[in-house]
Amino acid sequence: MGQVLSNVGWLIGDRAFRMCLGLVIGVWVARYLGPEQFGEYNYASAFVFLFGAIAAVGGMDGILVRELVRDDHLKHEILGTAFALRMIGSGFAFLVCVGAICYLRPQEITAQWLVGIAAAGMVLLSFDTVDVWFQGRVQSKYTVYAKNAGFISMSVLRVILILANAPLIAFAWAAFGEIAIGAVLLVGFYWTQGERIVCWQISLARARAILRLAWPLILSGLASGIYIKIDQVMLGNMVGSRAVAMYAAAVKITEVWNILPLAVMSSLYPLLVKLHGQSQELYRQRLRQIICLFFWSSCLISLCVALLSRSIVEVLFGDQYAEAAEVLSVHAYSGVLVSLGVVINYVVTLNGATIASLYGAVAGACANVLFNLWFIGSWGIVGAAVASLIGYGVAPLVQACLYDRKFVVLLVKAVWPFPGKASV
Repeated sequence: MGQVLSNVGWLIGDRAFRMCLGLVIGVWVARYLGPEQFGEYNYASAFVFLFGAIAAVGGMDGILVRELVRDDHLKHEILGTAFALRMIGSGFAFLVCVGAICYLRPQEITAQWLVGIAAAGMVLLSFDTVDVWFQGRVQSKYTVYAKNAGFISMSVLRVILILANAPLIAFAWAAFGEIAIGAVLLVGFYWTQGERIVCWQISLARARAILRLAWPLILSGLASGIYIKIDQVMLGNMVGSRAVAMYAAAVKITEVWNILPLAVMSSLYPLLVKLHGQSQELYRQRLRQIICLFFWSSCLISLCVALLSRSIVEVLFGDQYAEAAEVLSVHAYSGVLVSLGVVINYVVTLNGATIASLYGAVAGACANVLFNLWFIGSWGIVGAAVASLIGYGVAPLVQACLYDRKFVVLLVKAVWPFPGKASV
């Protein structure tokens, strides 16, 4: 338990550091670029994110950690096969991204370069397979070291680019450099643990087994990418780059704490895997505690941010991004839904009910697209924020209901504000 708490501490400390520094640098970049260029940059990032699930073979990490915890002696086969699948997926995703942006915006060379550079970064993310091994051993501090080294060095570079009046493309290359440095150091730390990537093995049988479990998660990852980022892409196509900038400014603030549940859950997941196999009663008890903690902490944070949205935007982004305040007052509540969604997704993955993830993500994506088409025309960027909340809510709700009604009961009782025993 002490190792788990230490691992959680490393991940939360990492996220807190990255949140603070990332927000400062991100705000500075937004002020420097201005709404138009900042909107172009975020449109490209959102566009690539839509296809990012292919590169990661969406949602595969939970399955890989589970397999490594259960069969550590097969680690080289599991990691090697996962790496090969990710390289194939990322290569395909790169081609799709570049081809799609060239077709949609044939005359916009800057947009094509921005998407191409971001898509190239997806290929390097294949080396995050090493992080799966560290997760399984509850040693995420090494991932923290690697990722922070790239983050800090490229944050310094971004400051230099601002002071040097660098063009927009330079910031895209800085983002690519951050991924590259993180990948190199991650492999280096893996080497210091006495492990070698050259020892990894590719097994077609293992690949079929992984894909048999992960194919719903691959499709659900694509659907998740749609309901998470489609709002920015649709705003860019329907309204313009300035609207994307306003929306992205608000989302950048909410994303600050939305990544915390994922950080905590990635450390707690190996413990839940063990408890699931040892004691169902203790497993449900710990799960209920996690859900309660995630829900009420995110409610408190979301409410505070929503009430202070105008002041937060004015202080951080200035008057040129004033329209983002109204978006933030709505989008702030995404933290509650994201927190619950993270827990639900891990539980569903642990129990092998990946088809529920698929249906949930598809439902969320359909809801987000349909409500964006409806609300953007009527309410503009605020409509996109409302549609996003609906998508965030529909996806985990459908996922939980399809997975197990008893789990839904546990979920409700875990967030119920009155004392009582949760029994399922």
